Amino acid sequence: MGIHRPIITMYAAMCAQVVNVTANYVLIFGKFGFPAMGIAGAAWGTFIGIIVGAMIRMAMFLYGDVNSTFECRRTIRLDFAKIGDLLKVGFPAGFGFMVSMTFWGIILFGLVGRFGKEPLAATSAVFSCMNVSFMPIVGIGTALTAAVGKSIGEGRKEVAIKQTRVCLRVGLFYMGLVGLCFYVFREGLMAFWSSDDKVIEAGVSIFVFAAIFQVFDAAAIIYNGSLRGAGDTVWLAAISALGASLILGLGGFLMLRFFPELGALGPWVAATANIVAVGLANRWRFKSKRWMRIDLFKRRAIGLPEEVEAVVE
Repeated sequence: MGIHRPIITMYAAMCAQVVNVTANYVLIFGKFGFPAMGIAGAAWGTFIGIIVGAMIRMAMFLYGDVNSTFECRRTIRLDFAKIGDLLKVGFPAGFGFMVSMTFWGIILFGLVGRFGKEPLAATSAVFSCMNVSFMPIVGIGTALTAAVGKSIGEGRKEVAIKQTRVCLRVGLFYMGLVGLCFYVFREGLMAFWSSDDKVIEAGVSIFVFAAIFQVFDAAAIIYNGSLRGAGDTVWLAAISALGASLILGLGGFLMLRFFPELGALGPWVAATANIVAVGLANRWRFKSKRWMRIDLFKRRAIGLPEEVEAVVE
């Protein structure tokens, strides 16, 4: 992604999924002489698919025109100073993502699960639709990270701002359209996932909240990608962890305690508030332009004070 070869990652992902599906079929049901392994076969099929995807990426990185252009094999050596720089930028990003996913998975499903299997099934169905809705924007955000990093490396931070604006417009339009579809077709979407009237009823109400926060989710993802490309990962980790723990976690428990009449919708109110808050916070951070003072290369930034030498503020 960083060298603007997303087609490689796309083909690697497609090949990995073909292997994954094929291996699942063979190992789950015991085809072509293999024993029927059931759910364990599904796990092994996924594992094999991941290995194939990783090997394709590694082969493309170490051989061919990528290697001839960037001398990948020749430059494979330990550089602890650069490793430390990468950890300073990468660790906060990974930590923030881990905390966010942990709270979303454990807290939201745990809180909703208190109201029975129907709201839990409805939550799972809405999550499946959300994965389809925001993944294209995640792809745009990842591409934006690479583009912003390149623009900053060239000393053209004003171009990074323009790139972010373009991606934001695309993200807001797409996610706004998705949110409208979620609201208008919420009954049909739930009927696709379940025939249980209680599950459908719960899911129809949850889809209203999913429709509301779509545009804020787009803003959060796009600004996240831009700030990540600028190296502002400490901010992203802090705001993600605070939002997930305080608004989603603590807020979800408070909704259950003080507004029990909302039932399973209480945690979704907290989840919506979390996404809205993170989206607005990331927008404020980007507009403040504090990320412009970050020097990922530990060299004097053009037009900025000499004391700006840290990887992050």
